[in-house]
Amino acid sequence: MGSFGFCQDIDCEINPSISERDKLEGRMYWDARTLIRNNISPYKICDAINYVCNNPDDYCCLQCYDELEGDYKTNECSNNCKGKARRTYCFDFGIKEKYLVIAEVNGNRVTIITFFFISRTKDFKNKCGNKFIPI
Repeated sequence: MGSFGFCQDIDCEINPSISERDKLEGRMYWDARTLIRNNISPYKICDAINYVCNNPDDYCCLQCYDELEGDYKTNECSNNCKGKARRTYCFDFGIKEKYLVIAEVNGNRVTIITFFFISRTKDFKNKCGNKFIPI
């Protein structure tokens, strides 16, 4: 689909909101610093994003949409949802923090909504179901 931040070839769409894309691009560079400090290539972020693009069915959890709240249940790991859902993918780069990528999948179309590091044990359970994708 194109480049994003320092990733030259991203195989799916990144959040269509221009303001959100700008925030994500800034976060990508900030997250890269965490990897560099741990002697890990920052391009692992690109690998994680492309993993989601190319393996949309290998997710860790679903975030179900709550009609009453008008938002996704971001702290609840579900196996199935009635209605809309976002998929979470949790990556283990071999450091304490895990990398969370959230995507929407509609048929063959994958859209990356957001990504960030998480480090709290309760987030590993609530956002990832304690399932991590090695990359």
